[in-house]
Amino acid sequence: PIWKNLSQRYAKAAKGKGTVYISKASRKGTIFTESELGALLQNPNVTSIEVHVLEEGKWVTKNWFRPKN
Repeated sequence: PIWKNLSQRYAKAAKGKGTVYISKASRKGTIFTESELGALLQNPNVTSIEVHVLEEGKWVTKNWFRPKN
């Protein structure tokens, strides 16, 4: 629980573009998917999230952008 709380606090304080590196195996049920991603998406100071996912030994970039209000 301590890493989940710290990661969520960090994501809530983020500004600008967020850059994340995760392995394919860690997509579901991780601190990133369960805590950090939601905090980043709800943070009005985050303009976009660039996620690099390790797939078959190569980094694949997936961009998630905040919808404009």
